[in-house]
Amino acid sequence: MPEYNCECCMFKTHIKTKFSAHMETSKHFKNTESFVKIEPDDLKERVATLEESNQSLKETIQFLMKRIDALENAPPVAPPVAPPVAPPVAPPVAPPVAPPVAPPVAPPVAPPVAPPVAPPIPETDIDDIINMVYGTFTIDLEPYKEATYEYGQEKSTINYDKFIDNFFDNEDKKLLYEDKNPNPLLSHSYRDGMEEAIAKKMCKLIPKDTIKVKDEARNKYSICSNSVWLNPIQSTEKLQEIIKLFNDYIIELNNVYLFAKQRYGTEIQPDKFVDLIDKLKTDDESDKRIVKIILSYFGD
Repeated sequence: MPEYNCECCMFKTHIKTKFSAHMETSKHFKNTESFVKIEPDDLKERVATLEESNQSLKETIQFLMKRIDALENAPPVAPPVAPPVAPPVAPPVAPPVAPPVAPPVAPPVAPPVAPPVAPPIPETDIDDIINMVYGTFTIDLEPYKEATYEYGQEKSTINYDKFIDNFFDNEDKKLLYEDKNPNPLLSHSYRDGMEEAIAKKMCKLIPKDTIKVKDEARNKYSICSNSVWLNPIQSTEKLQEIIKLFNDYIIELNNVYLFAKQRYGTEIQPDKFVDLIDKLKTDDESDKRIVKIILSYFGD
């Protein structure tokens, strides 16, 4: 499978659809504006220019060294003789002057308050993390879609048998047969719930200097995006974008796991099946709870 590579963003993927999606992102367009690829001819011209500059600098240094030697070897010059000074003349006596009146005292002024200093821009911002999650934690089922016909109408279905043969290696299939889950993220979701699994995974992926928590209790924080520190609303939207990618990935991964379990492992009992599905349930407040866990981690 060919590898698609974006040099200006350092983004690589084997999936053409993901590469095409990356080429449409705002981060890619911004990086292309400042990305300069030096060609061999340009490099030769720059080397020639530097050599000319070095030669001119060398000649200037030699000239200054000669001037220094000439100044050090010059004969000493006698200091000038000051002319005779006339005796001082007593100044005229001024008439008595009334004592000065003290000016009014201005009220004290508070010292100026320095404006807040923005934190430094980190090397990795939140858009780099979004691109990495999109390229790594997505399941591309497009190549496995097949046309089927039902009641004379064409339908598109996914050939999970073919996908699973490529998705799981022999070691994974052995784990499935032993009633073990080969995917750590899905195992974490089954054990502690999907919200906890997503929050812990995001805390590991996002660098500490990418999020600045000002007030955890009031959800005041900022995330760096494209060299700009976002406000809390914009920052939450970026986190929700990553949360949705992980949510979709885990749901699709669960479907693949259950299908593969029936093929390579033992049959899942109904009560266990219901328990696994309950672990992956989310509601309208799930994103807020995940963000709260992340802020608690970065606020420490």
